[in-house]
Amino acid sequence: MAAKQQRQIHKRVSIFIFILILIFILIRGLLIPGLAMPVFSGPDNALERTAAGIPVYARVTIAAVGDVMVHSPQFKAQYQRETGLYDFTNNFRFIKPYLLQPDLALANLETTFGGEALGYSGFPRFNTPDSLADALKDAGFDLIVTTNNHTLDTGMSGVFRTIDILRERGLQVIGTRKPEDEKSYIVKESNGIKIGFSAYTFETPRV
Repeated sequence: MAAKQQRQIHKRVSIFIFILILIFILIRGLLIPGLAMPVFSGPDNALERTAAGIPVYARVTIAAVGDVMVHSPQFKAQYQRETGLYDFTNNFRFIKPYLLQPDLALANLETTFGGEALGYSGFPRFNTPDSLADALKDAGFDLIVTTNNHTLDTGMSGVFRTIDILRERGLQVIGTRKPEDEKSYIVKESNGIKIGFSAYTFETPRV
């Protein structure tokens, strides 16, 4: 009986010592810089709080348009006899106000800019005058999706030239990229919110 009581006393003493050690460690961590538990805060780019503590959420609006494609009757109708050039700006004049309202606007481009030397054409192999890129920029688009079933309509040279024409106008391209490009995606920041964009297609028919 005495042995049992002695074991219980040792057990209680051990628990008491353990609690003291634990308290000592916690106090030491709070008092010594660098040993305290780090305080993590979530990203403050999407959520702010007013003086009253009411959460205020940042918002981003995105407009997505597709498909932008130009059939033969369309590009022929945009030919300006006075200048000998093509002007597609009037194609977007009624939707331009809506494209300028959102923070970001993107379009799926279902044609290529293979160049005049290849001859402009509509379906089934689209090759459109470069001035369409000017019209896209003027309309308010920020990003252009270039991967779809018409990506290879003017071959690989057309793929790369399309990228160049769009980038020269200040438009960002997602879906296709040049060999020297490192990333297959684009990250845009708007109103303090970062948004990732990428694009894929299930087929690119042979030409």
